[in-house]
Amino acid sequence: MNRLQDFWAFALEITGTIPAEYSAWSLIENFITDDNKLTGTLPSEFSSWKFLQILLVSNNELSGTIPAEYSEWIDLVGISMYRNKISGTIPAEFSTWKDCSSIYMYNNTLSGSLPPEFSEMSNI
Repeated sequence: MNRLQDFWAFALEITGTIPAEYSAWSLIENFITDDNKLTGTLPSEFSSWKFLQILLVSNNELSGTIPAEYSEWIDLVGISMYRNKISGTIPAEFSTWKDCSSIYMYNNTLSGSLPPEFSEMSNI
């Protein structure tokens, strides 16, 4: 499984948490688990996904904060976390996502303002 590049499991009514053990998928490029009933927090261990391009975890019941370690995803082009119970602020470190063109985080309980560093993101 360490060679897995794409994980698509959307609209399947999957329950439970996203296992931190998935961080062993060192070649993962696309992780899609939209429209399920996932709970718990986003594992900070996923920062080890050095080739991640797309993360879609929208329309679940995920909670907690967004790990600042996700700034290590230098190949990220899109991230979608809307319709969850995610709280806290959007980390300023995410301005390192230079190739990112889509960020969807609405319908959560995020607070604060957008980091000024986001002005450095030329593809948004």
